[in-house]
Amino acid sequence: MAQVADTANLFYAGQEDVLALEIDEALLRAQGIATVQQWAAERGQVFSLIARLIPVSAIVRVLSVHKDLAG
Repeated sequence: MAQVADTANLFYAGQEDVLALEIDEALLRAQGIATVQQWAAERGQVFSLIARLIPVSAIVRVLSVHKDLAG
């Protein structure tokens, strides 16, 4: 969850009602949708990128992103 919090703070600071989607990559692949693993050197992390519409059937869980004092 640290990657979610870091990303939310970086791109969505000051925004309300931010959601995170947990997506099953196997369900994406079954529908012919590939994910790309991209290394973000400045953050020292790998991110999964999806360059197409995400079918609702591939969404496993929807999480509310709650802010703390840091944003």
